[in-house]
Amino acid sequence: LSSHGLIATYAYGGASDLANRFPGAAVDGAYMEPNFVGAELFMWALGMETPNGHSFFNIELESVQPVINIPNGALAKIVNSAT
Repeated sequence: LSSHGLIATYAYGGASDLANRFPGAAVDGAYMEPNFVGAELFMWALGMETPNGHSFFNIELESVQPVINIPNGALAKIVNSAT
């Protein structure tokens, strides 16, 4: 995703290691910071009509009926790094 310009920043591993790049990281995993192009492509993949990268953080991902099968637990959890 990074090499195709679809995310801005990413890191993966243990929560303690992730805290340097993502201060809000509370659990182990993969953390990514979306950019407008990647957010819009993700919303297209979910089947949303007229997606807009600017509205990415205003949608409730759990309420979207995806057009492709997404395994439980694979959806993003938004972490506010400003806190």
